[in-house]
Amino acid sequence: MSNFLYQKIENFFDGVDKPDISLSITNNLKYPLRPYQKEALENFICYMQMHKKYKDLPNKHLLFHMATGSGKTNIIASSILYLFELGYRDFIFFVNTNNIITKTVENLVNSNSNKYLFNPKIIINNQEIKINQIVDNFSISKKENINIHFTTIHKLHSDLELITKENAITYDDFKDKKIVLIADEAHHLDNEKSDERSWWQTVQNLLKTNKENILLEFTATAKLQNSYYDEKIIYDYPLIKFREDKYSKDIVLISDGLSQNQRILQAIMISEYRQIVASKFLNKSIKPVIMFKNPKGIKNIDKNFDDFINLIDNLKPKDLEDIFKDSDLKAIKELQKLINIDDFVKRLKYSFSKDKCLVIYSTSEDKIEKLKNLNNLEDENNNIRAIFAVEILNEGWDVLNLFDIVKLDEAKTSGKSTVSEAQLIGRGARYFPFVYESDDKYKRKFDKDFTNPIKILEEMYFHSVNQSEYIKNLKTELSKIGLMDKEESAKTITLKLKNSFLEDELYKNGVVYVNEKISIDRAKYNSISSYIGSSYKNQIKNIDNSSNQTIIFDEEVKISNLSVSTVIKISEFDKYLIIVAINKKPFFYFSNLKKYFINLKSIEQFISDNDFLGAIEWHIKSSKTINIDNNFKISLLLEVLESIEKKLSSNKTNFVGSFKFHPVRISDKVPKEKTIKLKDSASRIDIRDDWYVFEEHFGTIEERAFTDFILKVSNELKNRYKKVALLRNEKAFKIHSFDEKKDGEGFEPDFLLLLQNEKCYFQVFCEPKGKHLFDFDKWKNDFLKDITKCTNENKISLEDINENRLSLYENRCYKILGLPFYNEEYENEFKEEFLNSFLNND
Repeated sequence: MSNFLYQKIENFFDGVDKPDISLSITNNLKYPLRPYQKEALENFICYMQMHKKYKDLPNKHLLFHMATGSGKTNIIASSILYLFELGYRDFIFFVNTNNIITKTVENLVNSNSNKYLFNPKIIINNQEIKINQIVDNFSISKKENINIHFTTIHKLHSDLELITKENAITYDDFKDKKIVLIADEAHHLDNEKSDERSWWQTVQNLLKTNKENILLEFTATAKLQNSYYDEKIIYDYPLIKFREDKYSKDIVLISDGLSQNQRILQAIMISEYRQIVASKFLNKSIKPVIMFKNPKGIKNIDKNFDDFINLIDNLKPKDLEDIFKDSDLKAIKELQKLINIDDFVKRLKYSFSKDKCLVIYSTSEDKIEKLKNLNNLEDENNNIRAIFAVEILNEGWDVLNLFDIVKLDEAKTSGKSTVSEAQLIGRGARYFPFVYESDDKYKRKFDKDFTNPIKILEEMYFHSVNQSEYIKNLKTELSKIGLMDKEESAKTITLKLKNSFLEDELYKNGVVYVNEKISIDRAKYNSISSYIGSSYKNQIKNIDNSSNQTIIFDEEVKISNLSVSTVIKISEFDKYLIIVAINKKPFFYFSNLKKYFINLKSIEQFISDNDFLGAIEWHIKSSKTINIDNNFKISLLLEVLESIEKKLSSNKTNFVGSFKFHPVRISDKVPKEKTIKLKDSASRIDIRDDWYVFEEHFGTIEERAFTDFILKVSNELKNRYKKVALLRNEKAFKIHSFDEKKDGEGFEPDFLLLLQNEKCYFQVFCEPKGKHLFDFDKWKNDFLKDITKCTNENKISLEDINENRLSLYENRCYKILGLPFYNEEYENEFKEEFLNSFLNND
């Protein structure tokens, strides 16, 4: 049974199309929406406008439960744009602490900040919209603008309930206004403390001043067991899902017997090593940041900062030599191979000099300025490398380039403190994006390859004293919030090639063919229909204009009294009218249209040519004759242009997988030994025959079932083919979809089956798949089938395989094939496909 609102909304979508996200949102955001952010907005739009049970409810109150770092503020920005379209102009944003306000003003108001979430110009319904920050009360609210008042919950409560001050907001301000209340980090509102219950009552009072008022809560730590929120949680995206989707860093706990100074030194050496790795392997300059978490008290933080500066100023090569000797961390061992120790001491002194460090606590006189500095740590002109803080940064602080947290308090820690530190680690777990090959820059890339040196850029280290009870409790808390696997759920396994394969010519000189993603050739897109089909040319409208109120219905609505039929052709419009409409839609400016139609010669061609707007007709049924004046024509034009814009925007992609494949040496991509980490790897795969090229190892249940299947048919394969080899593919060979809608997306099929007979060489991509992932990964299954289809239709071309005159490929016949997903439950269907492809054919 579905108890939560978001589950009911998801059930509603079963058989119902999800709503389009308005261009007023997507065209005005600085950053594109991620898939889960789109889902959150689709749920919200459904609740507000589609679902009969909810759309007309008064005083709507919703909660977005979304992980720290998942972009809640981007959803807030999107919601503001959406609600502006629905007629809302006045917004109150309230939080628990002032430092969250400082960050959010940068996000939503300061267009000069690199953290600003909107485009430089916000255009809605062809009008430029300004963001107006309300400092005191809403008397200066402007109906043509987005008006936002930023405050804390306790100040909001004080202004409305306790103290009457000049210019402060009052309930009277909202008698004739409909407002949106936005509560960020709203878990403070459902607290059991009496004063916080009073704050919450104030919010409820304000919400009820107008039945159209809306309350939106955003939090990463909702108490979902509280039934009060069952009908309010519009979207649920917890930290565990955020991490599973690879949008977070991995957390590594570093606990050792080093002294505090050695622990600090080890951390800054690792930080500098990250910089070296980024430069060496990615040709990228980065600035990793370290946070030193101090025990409570200004004296403690000031003393620790002074000690740190003293350590850096007096740093000697001997100090580093001691770390190299005492530390067993892989990063430290790798660093030692790369540096000259004297030069590295100078480098550390420069990187962590006093001017590159920042001390902040809640009573700092320059706290606001420092918070602004901290919220822009990724800026090129921000040189801060080390931060000393106590608890002020536990909330409202998101930074991508925080890679290390060093706990300076060596005292025994309470359970409450452990929870707080786990949440702080969560704040630093946001992924640091970087480009690597064709992988998604915003997601982890080396989950199965943690021996890769670049993996350290996907990890955040938490350095602490080695107290077993503390580390145990911290791991427990990190597991609870989803930032760390339970120890029993993940295994480290080693894939080791068999000696027989290492000595085989297939390993020494063999290849695997892969394709690249390439830019889409826009020359073939010479009409609107080539993107979205031709249905846009026939617009159908039903208009009931029998009374003073004109009602326009969707084309599906059938009304018996609509007896007047009218056909309106765009070709009969005055050109200037069409130009007026186009000028209201920047998307249709000629410079933008050329991105879609590179052969388009002029805006006049776009207006008059039948391949574009020239053949559009409106077929209208109405109660009586329509007054077809210029305003009516422009309204029709704007509506059809809006529809075309939405469809073109959603259908345009930039990349596609090439049909041209090139060879990659197996020995270059498959190392003799590789260590990986796998979840659900309880099944032992132990195949002694040489056709399976790896020594015994663990794998998933589906991988084990697949290799067992190949084992069952292996004798028949060996009788028919002189060479049979099955390779597990661990990020070695990536292929990219031929479907333009996938925008060049690629994946690495789990296995490669290589077969050779007297006539030909076969390279077969295979993918065992859990049944629960069939729908989600359907595009991969379709792509594997497409590979076989395109090979059979001779669409795939291969670079010369034998330019080096390798005897292995002397017959020059090479076929690339893909098999549909393997699942043990459907093994009979897979077996039939397999036998027909490789054993029953001639």
